[in-house]
Amino acid sequence: MLKATSEDIKIELRALAHKLEEGHREKLTKISPPILVAIELPHSSERVLFLVGEGKIKEVHQEDLSDSKIYLGYREFKKLLEKPQKILQYLASGRVRIKGDLRRVLSSLEVLSE
Repeated sequence: MLKATSEDIKIELRALAHKLEEGHREKLTKISPPILVAIELPHSSERVLFLVGEGKIKEVHQEDLSDSKIYLGYREFKKLLEKPQKILQYLASGRVRIKGDLRRVLSSLEVLSE
């Protein structure tokens, strides 16, 4: 079995972002200003960056576009999509890191999980 390349994973993440945006647009309007989500690719130092909020999920190429940031690996991201309730466990173990206003990020995550 072939391993997915970084480019394959980026394509998958972009498609997933579009699907999530379509399904949760109303909830995304409640998140303002947007939060930066940085997904670290496996076997690479690359990150795919998305601004989440204000009704959309937009891929960006700069980390300094938001004061509140979430950093997580690709595998953790995929697992959290399946079981969002594991976010606190991942935060406590350091598998997900938050920079900026912790309370605002957690309340935004709560809005998305409703």
